[in-house]
Amino acid sequence: MAANEEKIYDAILNETLSEDEVNEIIVWHADSKTKQNANMILRCVRLFFGKCKDLRFSFEETKEQVLEGLWLKDLSVHLLSISHQDENSLFHDIKKFQRLQQARLSRIKTNMDNKNLKQQLPGKNITLPAEFNKSESTSNNKQRSEETIRCFNCAGSGHRAGECKRPKRKRGSCYECGGMDHRLAQCPRARRQQDRQESESATTLQVHR
Repeated sequence: MAANEEKIYDAILNETLSEDEVNEIIVWHADSKTKQNANMILRCVRLFFGKCKDLRFSFEETKEQVLEGLWLKDLSVHLLSISHQDENSLFHDIKKFQRLQQARLSRIKTNMDNKNLKQQLPGKNITLPAEFNKSESTSNNKQRSEETIRCFNCAGSGHRAGECKRPKRKRGSCYECGGMDHRLAQCPRARRQQDRQESESATTLQVHR
């Protein structure tokens, strides 16, 4: 044990402190496996500063002794990287670090809770088995493929001319009625079918209203 540490322990143990306070100081500085809470850290730092002042240590010597005793390595490294003028500025940074750590842990816990909740609730976020996704993708691809196939006999989709059930159309005739004097866009039969479909759609819309 270093000479400064011996002086600190002697000064602490010779003071009129409760057994719990003495144990906190000893554990805080000597047992690196003991987890410290925020209140304990601040109490121990204040006690160490008081004893180091009595021993007339400089602020830098006191700060070094305090940070060596910290169990929280992240806090110790963080404080060592900052220049402090006195113990008040050191206390301020300790409290600030603890607030940030608490906020970070709280955010992590919230994110984990939300993730677990999404996994439990039914909805769009459910991950489907690979077999289902594969079959669904195959079905969609097949449907899109059928929609892109055009028949050169009737201009319909989903089949080819060799599979068409309509009579074979003469080359250059209308796809709908087979007339040679017009094309599909001018076909009276096609126009009547379109008007009928639009009328049926309008009637259905009025009924649902």
